[in-house]
Amino acid sequence: MNNNKFLIFIVSLIFINNAYSEILIDDFSADQPLLFAIGAGGSASSFVTTAGSEILGTERDIELTVVSGAVVSGEVTGNALNFSVAAATTGEGLIMWDGVDGLPSAVNLNPTGLGGIDMTQSGTLDSFRVNILSSDQPGTMILTVYTDGGNFSSATVAIPVSAVALDIVIPYSSFSPQLGTGADFTNVGAVTMFVSGFEIDTRISLIQAESSLSATMTDALLVDNDSDSSASPGDTLRYTVVINNPDDAFDATVTNVSFSIPFIENTSLVLGSVTTTQGTVITGNGGGGGDSIVEVDTGDIVDDTSVTITFDVNINSPVASSVTLISAQGLIEKGMAGQSILTDDPDTMAANDRTITPIIKTTLGDFVWNDVNGNSVQDGGEPGIDGVTLNAYWDVNNDGMVDGGDLFLGTTSTTGGGLYSFGLPNFGIFLIDVTDTSAVLDGYVLTTLADPIQVSYPSGSTANDLDFGYQNQLIIPDISINDVSANEGNTGISSFTFTVSLSGESPNTITVDYATVADTALEGSDYVGASGTLTFNPREVSKTLDISVMGDITFEADQNFSVVLTSTTNANFGDDTGVGTIINDDTVPDLNIVDVSVTEGDSGNTITAFTVQMSNASEQDVYVDFVTAEVTATADVDYVTTAGTLTIPANSLQGLINVSVIGDYSIESDEQFNVNLNNPVNASIFDNSATGTILDDDLGADLSLTMNVSPTEIQVNGILTHHLIVTNNGPEDALDTFAELNLSPLLDYMNSSSDQGVCTHTTGIVSCDLGTIPANQSVNIFIEAKVNAAGAVNSSATVYSSTSDDVNLANNNASAGVIADPLVIPVLSDFSLFIFILLTMLSAYRFNSQRLGKTI
Repeated sequence: MNNNKFLIFIVSLIFINNAYSEILIDDFSADQPLLFAIGAGGSASSFVTTAGSEILGTERDIELTVVSGAVVSGEVTGNALNFSVAAATTGEGLIMWDGVDGLPSAVNLNPTGLGGIDMTQSGTLDSFRVNILSSDQPGTMILTVYTDGGNFSSATVAIPVSAVALDIVIPYSSFSPQLGTGADFTNVGAVTMFVSGFEIDTRISLIQAESSLSATMTDALLVDNDSDSSASPGDTLRYTVVINNPDDAFDATVTNVSFSIPFIENTSLVLGSVTTTQGTVITGNGGGGGDSIVEVDTGDIVDDTSVTITFDVNINSPVASSVTLISAQGLIEKGMAGQSILTDDPDTMAANDRTITPIIKTTLGDFVWNDVNGNSVQDGGEPGIDGVTLNAYWDVNNDGMVDGGDLFLGTTSTTGGGLYSFGLPNFGIFLIDVTDTSAVLDGYVLTTLADPIQVSYPSGSTANDLDFGYQNQLIIPDISINDVSANEGNTGISSFTFTVSLSGESPNTITVDYATVADTALEGSDYVGASGTLTFNPREVSKTLDISVMGDITFEADQNFSVVLTSTTNANFGDDTGVGTIINDDTVPDLNIVDVSVTEGDSGNTITAFTVQMSNASEQDVYVDFVTAEVTATADVDYVTTAGTLTIPANSLQGLINVSVIGDYSIESDEQFNVNLNNPVNASIFDNSATGTILDDDLGADLSLTMNVSPTEIQVNGILTHHLIVTNNGPEDALDTFAELNLSPLLDYMNSSSDQGVCTHTTGIVSCDLGTIPANQSVNIFIEAKVNAAGAVNSSATVYSSTSDDVNLANNNASAGVIADPLVIPVLSDFSLFIFILLTMLSAYRFNSQRLGKTI
């Protein structure tokens, strides 16, 4: 590591009576000058030639003006230091040093000439040194340091001179901003020294500590809970450590830099508060080490850069009022090159101490007001604005802006008519920033000059004119309501949710009235009417309202109603009407026609009503065509042919189709016909046909017929008897009853008889007119016929009534038969033949006698 000393000028002013001046270039390492030159009064000469880098590594120029009128000038140009002495008028002594090529003067002193020397690199070890070699009387020297480049800020200290010869070391902290006008000692650019009121031989030098790295550690009372301006239990300190590798001619990157600091009794680290602009936090953020140590590995620090570390410390137990120092020291390790001790705000040059200086508060504040006319002046009647939040910061980099390097000092809000105040340290450069975290100033614009306001105050000052004017230029938002569409549902209540929205946030309370308005949807049957008021709190941008919609199963068109906004405050109307569309979710009704049964009757027409049912109602009329069709019933005999169009009115669930049924006395089976549907309008057909059943209600007789023949064995020429039994099973008498027998062709009619009526024969048909057969009565009929040939002899018969209904025709027929054998003639003897003839004659005589009513 390069440990070259930082070279400095020593300028000697000598009372010129002896025409003697000297210039020394010295590093004070052993209080011996590195270069030394003496010049005689009134002459000029080049007295030394050496490499510039061996002097300072850059040009450094000096002008000395002494009371005797002689001017001693030195200039580094290239590799030579030139020195001259010239005559001048008598005046006061002045030393000016800016390190810029070209001699300085009172009018062109360059405040940046020294290249921004950092007089804080090693804490209070950095200092200014003044040698007073001789003085003929006491007096006062004024030493001024110019810093901050472009704005020539300065700090001045008065040095009393009471001895003939003095060697005074003045620590840079003597020029603290508490006593000066805010000079930045991290950026010293020029030095002047003014000697007044006595003759003196003086030299001034800049002394920097030996280490290439420099570091400072400063504290601030971050949280002063008891407002006593001193470190007390419950307070929080914020420490800021800056490790700097300065821009000089010798040092390059410093490697392996780390920082650590243990905490003493009565304090504890705020875990998680450790930050670093470079490197890694090893302990202090919960990664180990508890709350008793901060360790940061910053890594390599390149030339002309710095690393800033911050951490917060709580004070846990009382600190005696007599104690002004809380001892703690930080350790910087630079590779293997050793360590440096950091100190903070020392009252003396002693190392290893940390000073927490009680802070005397200053009051900064004023008010925030509504600049109604926008003229940046608080006129009478313009009110303050309460509830506005403001933050205070220490403007560390003095740029007038709130940025990451600034120290947060507190927050407050305006009260009592827009008033606010901060209790801040009694010196420094502060920023007052309107943050308005509660958005009280939404819609307002700043009319005064700045936000934030930068203010710089020395010790003991107050500032109560830091006011902010805002003019309300609120843009009134538009208020609108959306449209809503949804299914109505089949039953119960459903909600239509409307959203009422603002076009933007507003700091004001906004109200709006609303009410429903019927359209094609009807209040009370399709939806529930509603009205009311919506209230928007400041910065709310949307509200909802629910309208109840009634479900049904009626097929209908989509229906509309509206929600209309009226009477708003602090808003303009955008879309003031929200349309609610009730979407029909019911299907087109299905048609179904129902079967019908009807008793026929004996005469006239009976109206038969067929019901056409709908699956659900419709808000429209429904139409369907219909026509009758035969099945077993005969059109216009059993029923009247009917056709037409059925109309089912809106919101009805059924309609009727009437068909006339014709009555008669005929006993007949039940009969059927259909009614068919087609061509529906506003509906569909589910079942297009219904059956009409005509129930027969007529009564009658029930004629039945049985027949048998005898004998069961017969030969040709034999007589076959047919026995017919005609029965009326009722329930009514059988009028005009007839029975007919169809004789087999193998039979020849002989005779017939019956219990009642008359039988006649015509060509093989025997017809018997039986007249009336009472209910549940029978009539016997006997018919004889002679077999005329061999073979199957089969006869059939039927019975009927010519006037009465026979309810059962299935039992009105009968048949019977036998097999007729051929005639067999036996061979007889003469005697047998005689006997046969005799018997035959006797039989014939007997038969004829019976017919004549005679008996032999």
